[in-house]
Amino acid sequence: MQHFIFTKFNMPGFKGNPHMDPEWIEGRIELFKKWLLPSMKQQTCQDFRWFMHVWGRTPDKQAEKLFALQEEYDKLELLWICNREDWHVEWLRDIRNRVEPGDLWTSRIDSDDAVHKAFVEMVQGSGVYAGNYLCFGNGIMHNTQTGKCFQRNYYRNPFLSYHETSYRDAPKDIVTVHNRQHCHAEPISSSSLETPMWLQNVHGGNRGNKFSPGKNEIFNFSEISKDFIGE
Repeated sequence: MQHFIFTKFNMPGFKGNPHMDPEWIEGRIELFKKWLLPSMKQQTCQDFRWFMHVWGRTPDKQAEKLFALQEEYDKLELLWICNREDWHVEWLRDIRNRVEPGDLWTSRIDSDDAVHKAFVEMVQGSGVYAGNYLCFGNGIMHNTQTGKCFQRNYYRNPFLSYHETSYRDAPKDIVTVHNRQHCHAEPISSSSLETPMWLQNVHGGNRGNKFSPGKNEIFNFSEISKDFIGE
């Protein structure tokens, strides 16, 4: 079995343009170093490959910092994509070249978020059949500016995984492209696991996420930090 984890860094987004502003990229690198990188380093199961796709014309200074992060953790592989219009086609080709016959798990995690230290282990041990998505419903919403958190049950969240089977004679049927549209994919299995398995950060640079606890209990990130970033 293979498990690929995908993270989109500064590729074309909602408006079809890559993030090229050095200040934005610097901020995203700092978020990545503080949250997602330590989160992946402390996974209880390290049997995975982690691909972060990066715009091929990223400024040299920031590209050097990304290369340094790749050297820091051998599970992280940068994929440099240059096709603006059909970047996902280029990305998919590169990923397919790495797939071996057999069971394949794919998961997506945003570059400014984090997952529970047992995330990979729980995905691989979930028992979800091939051809189905897996979504852990329970997670944490975290305001990075105040350190306040609340637990959220979010059935169709973007921390999505997919189980499929690949064959040498059917390469067109393997590897789903993970993006936010797949939050609404069918069929999807929602895990009722009580442990929060993901951490979604609200840091002021988000487009769609807001810290809106409603009637949920608010607590401090320090109470759960060891489970997500090891501090």
